[in-house]
Formats: sequence, C-alpha cells, structure tokens
Amino acid sequence: RQNLASGRVASGASTLTMQTIRLSRGRKARTFREKIVEAVLATRLEFRSGKEELKMTIDANMYWLPEELFTNEKMLAEFMRCIPEVYGVHARWEEIPGVGKKQIVLEEPKGCENLNYVQGEYMIEKQLEDMDKADVEKAILKIPCCHTWLSLEMCRKFNDGLAEHVKKGNGRFAALAVVPPYGGKEAIYELERCIKELGMTGVQ
Repeated sequence: RQNLASGRVASGASTLTMQTIRLSRGRKARTFREKIVEAVLATRLEFRSGKEELKMTIDANMYWLPEELFTNEKMLAEFMRCIPEVYGVHARWEEIPGVGKKQIVLEEPKGCENLNYVQGEYMIEKQLEDMDKADVEKAILKIPCCHTWLSLEMCRKFNDGLAEHVKKGNGRFAALAVVPPYGGKEAIYELERCIKELGMTGVQ
C-alpha cells in the first residue's frame, strides 16, 4: 500500500515471522537497531516453529470437565456444594430423556436455564473428532463458567484432571489453570503448582 501510494519502493515486504515479532514488540521506533533485533528474533522463531505452525488454527475456548463428575457421587456432591445459591445460581442433576446421558443444569435465576454440562461432551475422543472436523490443530482447554466459585480443593482436582487430559492429547491441547479468585495465598500456591509442575500455560 505504501509503495502504491508513493509510486516507488517505500517499504519492503516482510515475512510472517517478522510480522509476528513486530506485533509482539508493540509500537517500537523503526530504528536500524530495532530492525536488526526483529530480524534476529524472527529467524529464531522460524527455526523453532516454522511458518506452518504459526498459521495453525487454534481453538482458544474449548471447554473441559472431568467425566468423573457424572459418575462419581462424591465428586458430584462436592461440586454441587460449591454452587453459590446465595447469589442466585442454582443447579439440578438429571437424566436426559431418550439419550442415556446425565447432565448438570445451571439456572440463574432459579427456573431460568443458563448453562448445561452434558456427560460425554468432554471426552478426549469426542474433542479430537470435533477438532479434526473443523480443521483445528490445537485447543486451549478451560473450565466452563463455574471456575469463579469452585472451592480450592475442587480446583486442585480439576487441575490434575486437566493435566492428565493434556498428556493424552498428543500435543494438541494446552490448558488454563483454575483457582478461586479470592483464595488468598493458597490459591497462589496452587497456580504456581499448575504452571511449574503441571505445565499449564495460564490461568482463567
């Protein structure tokens, strides 16, 4: 565009890796030194990742819940106890007629369905199949909506389950840790564990 407007070569072309580095560094002054830094970083990025990986399609909002939540009565009871009814959030547990699956339905306010968690929707085979159909190479896993009110103990169980799920995904998943937003120091320690020990890439 600059070349067409000026009628001469005012700006040269740049590679995908160069553009990626330039955008990641913010609005730096276009000095000679900065261009050299960009070139070096872009070369490193290309050797490490390559253009094809940079162009991959990533689903940054794939939900995950442990299947155990639908089969383990103790875990389900603990999950249901976390629901903040005092703030108008209510839940019910039910069989889906004619499907043979169970679901947790969240209502906010009571009587108004807001969200439902369906058994089998978070299994790795189902997720990978859906990703293949949509030509999605990688997905970022997160907990759907309930992350703001889970107890610290429930967060730990979910984080452990997320980490195991990622391990089974053959490199196609990354995960965001879940910790209580008002959990104090213990929540910080759990976040550190998730990043340093479980290999998670961030936090919800």
